[in-house]
Amino acid sequence: MASDPGDEGDEGATDAMGRKIWDKDVYLEKAKQNIMFGPERIGRRKDPVIPLPSSQRTFLKRRTAELELDKNLGQMRTVTAHTIKPLQGGYWCSVCECLIKDSASYLEHVNGRRHNRNLGMNMKVEKIGVDRIKDKLKSLKKETEEVEVEDIAAKIQALEEQEEEKKKRKKEKKKRKRGAAGLEDEEREEREEREGEDQEDDVEKDAGDGDEDEETKMLKAMGLPTGFG
Repeated sequence: MASDPGDEGDEGATDAMGRKIWDKDVYLEKAKQNIMFGPERIGRRKDPVIPLPSSQRTFLKRRTAELELDKNLGQMRTVTAHTIKPLQGGYWCSVCECLIKDSASYLEHVNGRRHNRNLGMNMKVEKIGVDRIKDKLKSLKKETEEVEVEDIAAKIQALEEQEEEKKKRKKEKKKRKRGAAGLEDEEREEREEREGEDQEDDVEKDAGDGDEDEETKMLKAMGLPTGFG
């Protein structure tokens, strides 16, 4: 005997020809639920996070936080039956509330559809025009130029400060090492050097005057003029 077509929710209902009868009202309600809360999962596994409807999701955005895949490298942990999931070792995704054992699977997970859907994004990339790209490149160029100028000025100032500090430490070291006597010797050496330089200048000046007198004498002896006057 065929089932009554009017039975609401009876998915196994058939007509006189043995064909399955679909209750349009029931499936319309299911479609509305899927639009509002996402598709219903079949089986034991259920997503603890209810994602946004597809109409409310945004375009795929760039990830700002670092994944830090090597932050627990070389560490040892004791895991017991009472250890909570985030501390059982591996990578815990707080968005999807799931534990992933290795870095490759974790990277695949955060780039996958389920994770981005729970973040409120779809897998589509926003289309950007040429004008927006040009404006973005200009803004980035200005930022880099400003940063470079500031960096150069800061580096020069830091180098000058280091040089002054180095000279100061060198002077203090000399003072501690030589003391008062050492300072007197240093002053005497500087004075002697200045006197030696003055003497050398006087000798060169005298030599120049002597040469000029001999040339004048030779010109007079030959009867030639000694000047242009």
